[in-house]
Amino acid sequence: MANFAELEVTFTGQSFLGSQFQILVYKNGVQLNSSTEWVVVTTRTAWKQVSQGPNAFLQSAYAQSAVNIDLDDSPAAGSYTIDIIPNGFKLIGQDYDVDFVFFSPNIGALRAEFSYTPAVLPTKDFQIISDAISAATTNQACTHLKAILTSNGDGVGPFTWISPAVSSETAGQVTSAELARQATNQVVSVTIQDSETDNADPYDITIPRLFTTSEINQVVTVTNQSGIDATVTVFMVDILTFANITYSLDGINFQSSNVFSSVIDGTYTLYINDGYGCIITQEVIVDIETAIVVPDPYAFIPIANSIRFVQDTAVKYKTLKNTLYRGETYYEHRPFYAQKYENGDGVILTQFRSNYDGLSARVLNCDGNIVDTLTIEQKSNNTSIQDKRDAIAFNLGNGQTGIYFTNGNIYTPGTEDIIDTFDLSGNLPEWGVVGNTVVIGGTIVAGSFVIKQVKYNSTVQANILVIDNVYDEVTESVPIKPQCTYNRLPYETFEFGWDLDAVESGIYTLQLLMTDSSGQYDALTFNTDYIQIESSYPKTNFIEYDTDPYSGIDYSTGYVGKIRVKSLDPYANLTPGGEQTIFKDSLDETKKLKEVATMEGVFFIQSQPRYMVEKIRLIFQHKNIQINGEYWINIEGMETVNFNKSALKNINIPVKLRNYLPYANDNINIDGINTRIITSEGAILQ
Repeated sequence: MANFAELEVTFTGQSFLGSQFQILVYKNGVQLNSSTEWVVVTTRTAWKQVSQGPNAFLQSAYAQSAVNIDLDDSPAAGSYTIDIIPNGFKLIGQDYDVDFVFFSPNIGALRAEFSYTPAVLPTKDFQIISDAISAATTNQACTHLKAILTSNGDGVGPFTWISPAVSSETAGQVTSAELARQATNQVVSVTIQDSETDNADPYDITIPRLFTTSEINQVVTVTNQSGIDATVTVFMVDILTFANITYSLDGINFQSSNVFSSVIDGTYTLYINDGYGCIITQEVIVDIETAIVVPDPYAFIPIANSIRFVQDTAVKYKTLKNTLYRGETYYEHRPFYAQKYENGDGVILTQFRSNYDGLSARVLNCDGNIVDTLTIEQKSNNTSIQDKRDAIAFNLGNGQTGIYFTNGNIYTPGTEDIIDTFDLSGNLPEWGVVGNTVVIGGTIVAGSFVIKQVKYNSTVQANILVIDNVYDEVTESVPIKPQCTYNRLPYETFEFGWDLDAVESGIYTLQLLMTDSSGQYDALTFNTDYIQIESSYPKTNFIEYDTDPYSGIDYSTGYVGKIRVKSLDPYANLTPGGEQTIFKDSLDETKKLKEVATMEGVFFIQSQPRYMVEKIRLIFQHKNIQINGEYWINIEGMETVNFNKSALKNINIPVKLRNYLPYANDNINIDGINTRIITSEGAILQ
């Protein structure tokens, strides 16, 4: 703390020319300056000036340079004031009393008269209040760091680093200097002086040590369950000193997470930035093929799709599943068959499952030329799922660690950002199964571990995951944040649609290609039978269906199946009786029918190949079946006519007009008795 005394002197009369006066300084009645330390101001007649000589005071850290003050050419005309501030004398200390003694070098000479007014400036407390460390800009980032100090505003810049004596810069109240990094963290005591030679109290700042490859504890590579890529985790020796570390596998894209997911085979250079611009590197080899057995390829197209696909491959025995109708052989004849649609039938969806990464669907005309490419959409999230959440680890002994879950936060994988909360109350997350790999960052439990067991532990009263990990001198439970990349299922579900409203009349086929960029799986090609598109098809009926949990289709995506078949209208063979009404079916045959709410009869479908017979059998097991926009149900199974005598079969399906609301995709078992009736007021009765 420093107080500055301000002195203002006024001379009157003529006799001050050639005279001298001295300033005596007292503190608590005691004179501080001796006669040899007097400040002497001499008036010099030749130049009509007053000058102050450089002198110092006891207990004072301020020495002022001499200053000349011009006086008027006619001093007798008035009085003159010498303002000591800012170029004059300052007293540094506390509670000073100032007095004057006037004397002349010529004894008996007249003395000038003068008055003075001492005052104390506001208290100043020049201090450093905060610090920061950043990357060096003049020296190399790996050998030096820039220390940045901010003062409280009482100092007057520019500032000088007294200790250590290094070159510095000043911008406002901020001063900075570059300091050398040492082998260990260094606490440096810094003393800063302002332009008025006022020193701030020493301030300690920690300079992080040199950043070298010895800071890398280990790099763990674990092949993901998919078998097509791996998770690379970097563990550092000290993440507290270097809290802003970032990582990269290409030297361009850096991330704060120490976990790299979905890394394919190859040799990489790991780049680690300490947060201060110093980058160290280490080679990382990801060798998936030698780490784990690659899982089998997965490709499945459910027969319940609107359009049937068959894999294009050589087979020893032709079956219903592996042979297209156009590839079947019959002893007598093979009549032409094409699956029929009208332009107004809308979008025909195809859903399939696959773990291939290269997928394409296209439309071919009757000459085998590609006329359109269809967009494939992923409808599921089953593979390479990431989860990071709070857990508790404890020592099981025998080189094993237990992990269990109660409640806590869910984090964005690779970060500390909270995205949700959970309450498992001792149950396990869905990835808590044997064989999955869990990545844990910490001090007591750290690394990538394969889950070896899942069991109940009575001590913690929870289901636990068991991993191979030895505690280091710590036996109590510790909080951890495990992260897992896992597969819910070994495939993803995909869909593509073919919009018939935009298709010209003609005969087409569809083709679905599956390829694997890693080259581990053989490419697959799936083809369809002929599909004939016309603006109108007389003597056909349009069937739409959905909601069956056992068909292989995931109807939660909004999938609705559509087929068009050659058949009599379902009204054609309804049982007459009851209240009569007149109706003409699609063959213009007049029928007398029952009341609509009790209609029962037979839906007669004509000329279908064997695979369509099986598809129709599956379709009429669905909960929601529409024929030409009306809901029907199958009440007694299905009869196939002339199944063994012809390539094309006829089908009889007993049906009943449904008098209850269609169910949503909720997988609820229903039948024709348990119905939801719509009342006249619009209410639903269970």
